[in-house]
Amino acid sequence: MKKLLLSALLIFFCAGIQCQAQSKWLKRAKEKLERKGDKAVDDLLNGKKKGGQSGNTNGGNNPSGNNGFGNGANGSRGERDNTPPPVNGSIKDAQNALSSSDYSDTRYYIQQALWGIEYELGKQVLKNMPSSIGSANSKAENDVITSAGYGFVGLNISRTYEGNGLSLRAQLVNGSAISSSYNMVLSNPGLYNSSDSDYKATRVNDYKAVIEYTSRGYNVAIPFGQSSAFVLETSGFKSEQEAVAAAEKFDIDEFKKVLGEQ
Repeated sequence: MKKLLLSALLIFFCAGIQCQAQSKWLKRAKEKLERKGDKAVDDLLNGKKKGGQSGNTNGGNNPSGNNGFGNGANGSRGERDNTPPPVNGSIKDAQNALSSSDYSDTRYYIQQALWGIEYELGKQVLKNMPSSIGSANSKAENDVITSAGYGFVGLNISRTYEGNGLSLRAQLVNGSAISSSYNMVLSNPGLYNSSDSDYKATRVNDYKAVIEYTSRGYNVAIPFGQSSAFVLETSGFKSEQEAVAAAEKFDIDEFKKVLGEQ
């Protein structure tokens, strides 16, 4: 992966006729990273990291749902709770493990504590997102907070909006290659100064931003701080101006404050 990023940097510092190819390469690279992150999340949600079993409600190969584990008269699964353990409790467990020289458990409990901290950060970010965008209302029940804690994924917070033919997904990523990719676009005018480019530089309030043209509509991306980006994916808007106006409803300054970005 380091070789991939190094190659990206070399390519983006080229100029002239290569810029058209660079833009297409960047889009493919970003989509590949997004698919990799989505697969990791899907695997986790489907329970593939626990013995490779899927997380369906019918109990694997038992179509009747009566799995014999006593979870209800009809064998239905109870409510799932994906919230992390309390931060203070995990820190205490890590300290106890460290005092016993059990470094494996120490690392485990520290990871749990970090997940708890990032979960609280995610909740604060979601609290500061608007409840509606025009006629599209938020689907808070679909809010997602994901923290891989490694690689190129990092902290990912998202909320969806729907209504009156509009569909939006507000996504904030921290510590992700996605933010780097949009910064690369902004620092290389050849990637967007073309009439047939998939990207266009713009401003959203006081921030430099990128409009990305997709088959579904307009994505508005705002890289900020050292390693964060806000991305608003839209469908149903008639113009890029409407998409930018929707992005202006989100308080990037507040997101920076919550995440501790400079």
